[in-house]
Amino acid sequence: SAVDEALALAHRFDAKMEELPAQLVLARTLLPSASQERRADIDVALERAALLIRETTATVFQPDLHEVRAEAARRFGDAASAERELREAHRLYTEMGATGHEERVARELAALSG
Repeated sequence: SAVDEALALAHRFDAKMEELPAQLVLARTLLPSASQERRADIDVALERAALLIRETTATVFQPDLHEVRAEAARRFGDAASAERELREAHRLYTEMGATGHEERVARELAALSG
């Protein structure tokens, strides 16, 4: 409900920079109950987040988007896409110098491969 309220306010005030993280949080909150029915909602939230990243040039959210996409792919049984999305998140975190995130994603990648 907090995410719904944040999204409603962001839409009301056309606050794209506030809507962007709310869309990512929405997708993350839907993932634990990921059913085919919820998959469409997750995909819509992720596509909206991707659009907002392009429109606002808020590329700092790009690696997080890839991480959420990876989790969605994992939940829906697409291991190859999950790994590809995690690798992209790792690359972006490395470029940003976000070493904590980079190391965390590296551990996730290692767990995938072995």
